[in-house]
Amino acid sequence: MNYLLRRAWWFAALWLLAAAAAHAHDASQSSTDIWLRPEGMEVDLTLSRVPSRSLADNPPPIPVTVDNFEARYHALLRKSADSLFAITLDGQPWPPTSVDVALSGETDLQFTLIYPRPAGGQFSITAAFIKRMEPGYVNVLSLNEGQKVLGTHIQKAADLTWKFDLSPPSNPASPNIPPAVSSASAHAPAAQPAKTASPDDRMIVLHLDPVLLTGLLVVIILLAIWLFRQKS
Repeated sequence: MNYLLRRAWWFAALWLLAAAAAHAHDASQSSTDIWLRPEGMEVDLTLSRVPSRSLADNPPPIPVTVDNFEARYHALLRKSADSLFAITLDGQPWPPTSVDVALSGETDLQFTLIYPRPAGGQFSITAAFIKRMEPGYVNVLSLNEGQKVLGTHIQKAADLTWKFDLSPPSNPASPNIPPAVSSASAHAPAAQPAKTASPDDRMIVLHLDPVLLTGLLVVIILLAIWLFRQKS
């Protein structure tokens, strides 16, 4: 029995390692972190390499790989980076000052876009790149300042734009941003409670890493068996 338990522990460890590797973005989802800083704003879009070639104009007929990224894809994807998002402040375009793209992790790409720090006003970010993706694609947005997450939003084909009122940089401690807001509720008073995520949105969030959750459950069960045997 001890032999079988040790083998089960090894299996669980390998499961978790595989889950960690698989925790990279799948082909139908990306994540975007917006970082508000005193000197500017950084937008980091991370997505799987699989659909990333569709963001380039006239891409090569081969997938993006570690070996061909620099020679075949870097320049093409970097050229498309400034059109990934349409950002406005009080209705005026807010273009990036610099863009870049690099390999990220084992299977992902990361676009990095640098913008001037927005002043106070209505901020709007539209994930234009989703129009190039397959149906059902989603982008999970997170707005951050320092160690605080100021808000999150899920963008999809039917809801490409996130709007909210942004506090001036001189008063970063009082952002007028609810924890989660849709474009339909963008003009709601700041005192209103955050919009509860729809069933579809909750399903997307809970579906992010089922393999990792299953592996953790296996470890918990095996730990319980081991503790029981130690006491008996």
